Amino acid sequence: MTDPGPPTPVPTTPAQAGRVSRRGAETASALNLLAGGWLVASSWVLHDGPGDASWNPVAAGAVIVAVAAVRMARPSRSARLAVANIVAGLWLLSSAWWLDPGPTASWNVSVAGAVVATMAAWGLSASREAATAEEETARWQCGTWSSGEVL
Repeated sequence: MTDPGPPTPVPTTPAQAGRVSRRGAETASALNLLAGGWLVASSWVLHDGPGDASWNPVAAGAVIVAVAAVRMARPSRSARLAVANIVAGLWLLSSAWWLDPGPTASWNVSVAGAVVATMAAWGLSASREAATAEEETARWQCGTWSSGEVL
């Protein structure tokens, strides 16, 4: 068996915890950026049929890319935008089977929708943790911790 190496250190201050949470939100947003880009390109790559079926992933993918780009730039300040990607992902997941004409396009859109919704939910959770850590860091630096609080 291989040695897994030293354990990952646990954050010890609110600032360290905030950095870890921000990285999680940024990673989730980067994955959504990739998934949104794929959705925009997939109509041409997979040669979807004409009409709504081909524009559905293009329009949703454009929204996902835009939201993910903003979320990558300011993950803890744009947590509410993650809800837009959750909604877009759920829309893609549900519309894939009644709007897309073929099984390849349907699977493509539904899997991408599931990935987007999952990553957006993870990013939202991480952003909330980062925002909480930022507030705690400010309180910690100002010395306004109450006597019952422990780091």
